[in-house]
Amino acid sequence: MIAAILRDPAPHAGKVYPLYGPVEMNHHEIAAEISKALGRTVTYQPVDLDLFKKRLDTDAKFSDTFAQHLLSVAVDYQEGIFAGTNSFIEELTGTPPMTVQAFIRKHAARFA
Repeated sequence: MIAAILRDPAPHAGKVYPLYGPVEMNHHEIAAEISKALGRTVTYQPVDLDLFKKRLDTDAKFSDTFAQHLLSVAVDYQEGIFAGTNSFIEELTGTPPMTVQAFIRKHAARFA
């Protein structure tokens, strides 16, 4: 999407494109798609935000900045910020967005 805009930025000046996909999914549905792609069961188990923050803060692989970002995303998700669908990605790039299954299959080695 960014590359498509940078190829011809003038028509996009001052515009905001909320990036949703063509299908809205909850975390349980995403886990089911990941399961299908990997051929093994992946489940989503929600935790409250305080526990999530504690886990992020105590895991050395997350910088403070990244942990803050992940927590903010979790809050935004709960508040419905990411709810919706649209076709901006395909309209602007000429290519439909990648499905969850396609993304996981493409990067399967990362999930081994």
